[in-house]
Amino acid sequence: MTIEVGQRYREAALGLFGRRGYEFIVLDLFVATDRLHYARVAMAHDPSMRKTIAAAVLADRRRYVLVAGPPEISLAIGSGEAPGSIGNSETSPST
Repeated sequence: MTIEVGQRYREAALGLFGRRGYEFIVLDLFVATDRLHYARVAMAHDPSMRKTIAAAVLADRRRYVLVAGPPEISLAIGSGEAPGSIGNSETSPST
């Protein structure tokens, strides 16, 4: 399984009173001096809360579940429009 920046993961274990685990967004991927792969993540509901998780742990379906992939980014190169904008293909009626 490939871990990518922007993906969202949720803790697989249920929390207190059967609540779902916290959801985390992958901010960065890196290899540390111990040669292991790590993911720097932030809580979805409070991005100031961050932690580093070994990529092998994040990929373990018993511990974390993939909730959503990275957001799709569409660049309208050369169209003169901002990404995600709706073009004005209709002509305005003259008054």
